[in-house]
Amino acid sequence: MPASPARNSLDLLHRHGCTTVYTDAPQFPRIPHARSELAYLRLMRSEAGCATGYPREALQPRAQGAREWVAMDAKNEAFVFFINGAKERAPAAAQAFIQLLA
Repeated sequence: MPASPARNSLDLLHRHGCTTVYTDAPQFPRIPHARSELAYLRLMRSEAGCATGYPREALQPRAQGAREWVAMDAKNEAFVFFINGAKERAPAAAQAFIQLLA
């Protein structure tokens, strides 16, 4: 049975040292790509009404996942970006995320 187009795309990314973008936004697909050394998370759902953009319980699993990814292999890196409609909350969200990593 031939590989699916999605599988072929992930293979192509892997061959060229690329990864996918994993986002929490419902309008974009969530495509984890565990064959890359880079985890790229783009968190886009911060809330203007929340001082840190995200409630702690929403950030905790993302921080845990990033920590586990980096711990799996010395080459692994995790890049997490907060870019969204509530841009004024992005710095506070990033700081809260960093505190969860500590």
